[in-house]
Amino acid sequence: MPFAVPDTPRFQSWCIAFTLSCVCVASHASQIIDTDVSKWVLAAICVSLVFSFSGVVSYLTILDKFQGRVETVTASFLVIFWAASLPFIMDPGNNIAVTSTNFAIVNANLYFFSWAAFGYSLLIFAQVASEIAVRDLTKPNGKIAKWLGLLVSSIIVVAS
Repeated sequence: MPFAVPDTPRFQSWCIAFTLSCVCVASHASQIIDTDVSKWVLAAICVSLVFSFSGVVSYLTILDKFQGRVETVTASFLVIFWAASLPFIMDPGNNIAVTSTNFAIVNANLYFFSWAAFGYSLLIFAQVASEIAVRDLTKPNGKIAKWLGLLVSSIIVVAS
């Protein structure tokens, strides 16, 4: 049986989220900051790397079993870990991505790629949620999109 790569936008989003998480892990691990906050941020980024990797592998191997509740839970944990780690990454007092002396970006890869990874995790979650809403509701309406937009904007405001 030949190995088939799924050609779906959500599989591509999982691959991009995995790549962005890899860049974040590599850029944060290259810094020498020995604080508890830095260790927690590295652990949270590694957990998001594991969740995004599991999304990619699940799409390649057990797609039928992965789509649905398992993908929803995986995407939810991905959003939760990025939403929890972004405030610590962006806090100038922690000197992880932004320095406290002149508020300059110290680690540009971590700064920009963490926001991109958070955006893609929200995109994956929104795609999964909209698919579930369309499947579960008899008459899909625009309310789910408004609630997801409110969720996204609220998480961005809290994280910044």
